[in-house]
Amino acid sequence: MTEEHVDYLPPTRTPWNEGKTLAAWLTTWILLAGGVAVALGFVLPSTALIAVGGVVIVLGLLVGRILAILGHGKNGAGTAKRDRKALAAGRAH
Repeated sequence: MTEEHVDYLPPTRTPWNEGKTLAAWLTTWILLAGGVAVALGFVLPSTALIAVGGVVIVLGLLVGRILAILGHGKNGAGTAKRDRKALAAGRAH
C-alpha cells in the first residue's frame, strides 16, 4: 500500500494588491458612514437618520459594484495599471 503525500501550502506570494482597490476602499468607507448614521439614528431616536443611513449603505454597495465593473476592482484594468506603475517605481506592497 502506497501513501500519497499531499502538501497543503499557501501560495508562494500573495496577490499584489491584496484587495486594496479603489472599489474596495470606497465601498468600505461609504458603508462605514452609512452604518454610523444608522447607529446614531437608533441611539438618538431618529427615523430620518436611520433612513438616510440605509440609503447611504445602498448607494455604497452600488458605487462599489459600478467601480468594479468599470475596472477598478480586483483584477480590473484600472487596478492592473496602478499596480504596474507601482512596480515600475520600485514600490513593494
